[in-house]
Amino acid sequence: MGEYTVVKCRICGALYRLYSMKVYEGDTTCCPACNKKSGKDTGRWTQWWGSK
Repeated sequence: MGEYTVVKCRICGALYRLYSMKVYEGDTTCCPACNKKSGKDTGRWTQWWGSK
């Protein structure tokens, strides 16, 4: 799917992927689950982010 960087969520510590060619809405220092909890999830996060 392209180049990505594995990043650690600053809230819960989960690892997730940031793809270099994608534009994200919300806080990219937090994993998709934490963005969803904070209400910043736009519905596109889980489509583009792969969490491990």
